[in-house]
Amino acid sequence: MKKIFESSYVKQDKNAKTLSFFCTKDLVMINRDIISQLVEKTKNNGNCDIRISLHKSPLEDFHNMIILQNKNNYYRPHRHQRKVESYQMIKGKMGIFIFNDDGELLESNVLSTGKNFIYRISANAWHVSIPLTEFVIFHESKLGPFLGKDDSIFPKWAPDGSDPYTAKNFFASLLKRLKNDMEVIKNA
Repeated sequence: MKKIFESSYVKQDKNAKTLSFFCTKDLVMINRDIISQLVEKTKNNGNCDIRISLHKSPLEDFHNMIILQNKNNYYRPHRHQRKVESYQMIKGKMGIFIFNDDGELLESNVLSTGKNFIYRISANAWHVSIPLTEFVIFHESKLGPFLGKDDSIFPKWAPDGSDPYTAKNFFASLLKRLKNDMEVIKNA
């Protein structure tokens, strides 16, 4: 098995907030071995989030990423003014939450490798994804280029993550709502 993180196929993005890599080749294939290496890499690095960008640079016009997110991390709700996003699940279960401009929850869904495995988020929609399993691995695609601090807009109504207690309570309220919504669907 070729060790992707020890090869010339990827280079680390030293400017990223999380452990991130860009592919260096034009043709890229992701298989179960690489997914296993992602899981190994997160465990060897304190259960950090990891991404492999299948594109070579943040300046490219289209971005494809394989992302591993851990359950116990806080992900801040945000939107992208001009970018549509699509998620395709590879491993685990993830809650997706969509909000209006006032922070009211409009929709919640569960994505997994089973029944619901692709979700498209329109441009300018407030959203957040929360891992429901120990970790999730998904394929994200959206338009580039990456705009740095201007790429995501953060709402005033959601915690910024600086207070872990507030962030945990915010996620707990969303997960409770998700559970209630799934019970209603199940019993309909």
